[in-house]
Amino acid sequence: MHGVKTRRQLSEFEISEKLPIYPVGSNSSRDDSRTIECPVSSHTDLEKALRDLAKEASNNRQQQQARQRAEIGNLESEKESVIQVLQQAIKNSSPLISHLSNDASDVPIVVLRDFSITGSAKHRVLWECLAGWAARLTETGTAHVVFTSENSGVLKPLGQAFSTRPVKSIVLTDASIDSALQYVSKRLSAHPNRKSTISAKDSALIQIVGGQLTNLDSLVDKIESGLNVERAIDKIVRKSMEEIKQKCFTQGDLDQFKQLPWANHQVWDMIKRLSSQDVVQLYPILSKTFGDDLSVLSALESTDLITLSTHENGETMIRVGKPVYRTAIERLLSQEHFSATHDLNWATNRMKRAGVSIQAKLPELIKLGKLFPTIHTVGSDQGSWLFGSTLPTQIRWKVHRILDDLNRLEKIVDLSEKDIQIAKSTLYSFPTHSLSKKK
Repeated sequence: MHGVKTRRQLSEFEISEKLPIYPVGSNSSRDDSRTIECPVSSHTDLEKALRDLAKEASNNRQQQQARQRAEIGNLESEKESVIQVLQQAIKNSSPLISHLSNDASDVPIVVLRDFSITGSAKHRVLWECLAGWAARLTETGTAHVVFTSENSGVLKPLGQAFSTRPVKSIVLTDASIDSALQYVSKRLSAHPNRKSTISAKDSALIQIVGGQLTNLDSLVDKIESGLNVERAIDKIVRKSMEEIKQKCFTQGDLDQFKQLPWANHQVWDMIKRLSSQDVVQLYPILSKTFGDDLSVLSALESTDLITLSTHENGETMIRVGKPVYRTAIERLLSQEHFSATHDLNWATNRMKRAGVSIQAKLPELIKLGKLFPTIHTVGSDQGSWLFGSTLPTQIRWKVHRILDDLNRLEKIVDLSEKDIQIAKSTLYSFPTHSLSKKK
């Protein structure tokens, strides 16, 4: 019997054989591989070949991982790259402005149009970088920067970017009704096939759009495309309704990744208040609906649903962000299913909060009741007190206060239950037009 030889004991002639060669990265099986003569002079050559293959595979993995990292990226790397581009722009512009004098009139003006803070996280990175870049331009005396925006909430991020100097703002109000009508009439008069005069009926409809230039331009474009004023206004209102739904509400599982700083019932309460009032006081709704969190209202302002304005006396008021949104809100409230869905949500949430408050007050009332010989004397002015025959004024005030709060909370629960029943009756009933179709 021959002894078993190890690899190191094999001669170069015994090792020489036909070795199959597989292309790198190929999934080919042994059957369809190409076989060539591959004489190996020694075990060191074989080990070297294996090391080369392992090294090549490692390089391939590293290249693939590098490509994946480049494709995936993240917001921070994107932000850094944008900042580097903007910084390079500043550096490149330095020779061009070296000849400028200290006179501010010689400094160029950079205008950033349609500056916004809405959109996805990637878009917000862009706005932040642009604001930081603009701040750098002004701090170094490179240029003046002017921002134009239709978003009333842009002053806050700009104030953060320009931390070393105040931001001067000019708020342009909507045009008056007369000015809006004149603008539309002038735009339409340029069209050869249209009359320049606007009827009284059309004037009343155009007032729905308000005096914002973008909405007036949209109206003119629709009229020039062949629509009459009534249909053009209807399209603008319908678009505004969809904007409010998409920007302000989450639609169940369909919007599971949409993270809004407010809840549906909060914005619904705001909408109902705005539908019945031209101006809503800030602090009542801030306390009752938004839990005294002003940042939520500031975020809601960025959707253009509302606008916050502070009077000279310091009082802050809430108004509809766009005139056309007022009509859009009325239309949303008239949609039975949509309105009942959010009425149900609001009433359920209101009843839940009242129930939590009731449960929080009951233990305190029970503790006070234990100081009386009999529980039915709690709150009675002539009740028997354990530490004397007279009920202390402080305790009587406390008991009455708790009972008043409980009475108020019970009324909220009763009213919420009625609202829930009304909303459910609407949601569970068949629409009238559906029944007529079946007949």
